[in-house]
Amino acid sequence: MDPERQAVGLDALFYDGPEQLLYPPAWLSSAMARARVIGNKPRRGRAMGVDVAEGGDNTCWTIGDDLGIIYQRR
Repeated sequence: MDPERQAVGLDALFYDGPEQLLYPPAWLSSAMARARVIGNKPRRGRAMGVDVAEGGDNTCWTIGDDLGIIYQRR
C-alpha cells in the first residue's frame, strides 16, 4: 500500500503528506484557463445573495453571474 492508503485504510488517520491537495490540478488548470479568457471583460450580475447575520456575525452581500462571484461585501 502507498503511504496515503495505509494512513487512511489501516491506521485510521488523516493522511498528511506532500500529495494532499485541496483541489485536483485539473480543476485549477481549468479555472486559470477560464480566467485568461475572461480577462478584464465587464460582467453583469445575474443573482444576488444576502446573509443577514442573525447569528451575530457580519451581514454579507454577494453578486454573481454564470461564471461565479463578481462582488462581495460584508
